[in-house]
Parts: sequence; structure tokens; C-alpha cells
Amino acid sequence: MLDNANVDALLGARHADPFGVLGLHGATDGHLWLRALYPGAASVTVLDAATGKPIVELQCRHDGGLFEARIPRLRQRFDYRLRVRWLHGVYEPIGVEHTAVDATPRAANSWGTRM
Repeated sequence: MLDNANVDALLGARHADPFGVLGLHGATDGHLWLRALYPGAASVTVLDAATGKPIVELQCRHDGGLFEARIPRLRQRFDYRLRVRWLHGVYEPIGVEHTAVDATPRAANSWGTRM
């Protein structure tokens, strides 16, 4: 879980390394955490990119749009998509892929094209 100082820095656009805390990250205890910043989102769900099945719903940590959750049962990085439900009710799949060669997250648009 992200500490309050990091939360405040992210939401105030003052964080020195936002990508160091947003996205999929391993914790010292071996668990994976996923954090996303989507101001205006009502909910964010992590989906398995291969199957489309929900893995976990991120919990809203701050009304400014910070969502996070510990990923249950998984200890290795995986390809995932985020299903974002905006306050006006529209769902948007947002994809992130990790590869064995390059573990750097890359965003993909709704059609799966890397950006």
C-alpha cells in the first residue's frame, strides 16, 4: 500500500517518479500491487489480458482518482487490461502488456495497438 506522502505527491503532480509507483509493482513481501490514477473514474477492474476474466477490482484510495489493490494469488508479472467505468457509465478497456524480454509496461489503446 502506498503511503500518504506518495499519495499527496501523486495527486498534487509533484511526485518525482510517478511511474515508479503507478502500474504493477512487486512488494517486499512478494505480493504484487497495482495502482492506477484515473480522475473521474467510478471503478477500475484488473482483467487478465489472455482470458478477459476479472482478477480484482481496484479500491478507490482517494477521490482524486487513485485506485490500488493487492493482486490475489499471483506473484509473477502478467499481461493485464484495466476496465475503467467512468462516472457517466461508459466502460473503456485499457491494455498494458509485459513481455519476458522487456518488462516495461506499454499502454495499448482499446483496440490492442501499442502506443
